[in-house]
Amino acid sequence: MDYEIELDAHHHFWSLGRGDYQWIRQRLHLSNMMRLARDFDIAEYRGVLASHGVRRSLLVQTERTAAETDQMIARAWAADYVAGVVGWVDFCADDAASEVARRASDPTIKGLRLWLLGDQGADWVFGDTAQRGLDSAVSHDLPLELFPDARQVDAVLRLLAERPLPPVAICHAAKPGVGVWDVRDAEFARWRSDMKRLANVGCFVKFSGVVTECGDDWRLDELRPYWDALLAAFGPSRIMWGSDWPVIERAGGFGKWLDAVRVLASELTAADRRSIFGGAAQAFYRL
Repeated sequence: MDYEIELDAHHHFWSLGRGDYQWIRQRLHLSNMMRLARDFDIAEYRGVLASHGVRRSLLVQTERTAAETDQMIARAWAADYVAGVVGWVDFCADDAASEVARRASDPTIKGLRLWLLGDQGADWVFGDTAQRGLDSAVSHDLPLELFPDARQVDAVLRLLAERPLPPVAICHAAKPGVGVWDVRDAEFARWRSDMKRLANVGCFVKFSGVVTECGDDWRLDELRPYWDALLAAFGPSRIMWGSDWPVIERAGGFGKWLDAVRVLASELTAADRRSIFGGAAQAFYRL
């Protein structure tokens, strides 16, 4: 299983000296969060990719600020392995439509991430300014990465049913409860059904960020039911593997996560593995 990986479809950089990234500072009491309380940048990740046989990457926002997206663009220019940036626009601002258009004009920007998870909730995506921003994304055919949790999938499905959208990917598989849910119970069954519903309306999905709250001792057999559900719903052509580095350092690190997904994918054809480890993301983000 020691084969080269074309693309890590989801990773981050950050510099804590900027003064933002409060989501790290506010969670230092949680398991392994201290591992994230430092800077992560270009040179370190170059070494991570090289040591695990990964060729390129997609840099994704973590902060809901224009400043971080600007910084990501600059870092993408400085890192030859970064194939593009998934940035952020304030879809609740009056200038949402023009900001989407401005970002879409930058060839480094391959998509935008709409952050639904957390206190802000998902209702804002139905507001007038957000709708104008979404219209702009449609007119510029700019892919969208929606980041809900498992309880917010109904809102995503409603959005997809009510209006045309550009290509849509579901970030971190809507954060299922790996290591928490009993796969025989209703929570897992609902999530699995929701993944089928999202797949049926044409979404892609990122297999990333699903073990980052499990600590270091999660097991492959805990992960397999979630993998099987996504594979059955989306198929290899619409599953994108991502490391979620450096957040994955909370849960055993890049190598443990990649090795686990390699084991799961070992039952697939070489063509299907190429899709999951790069081809699907290349198609979705037009890399």
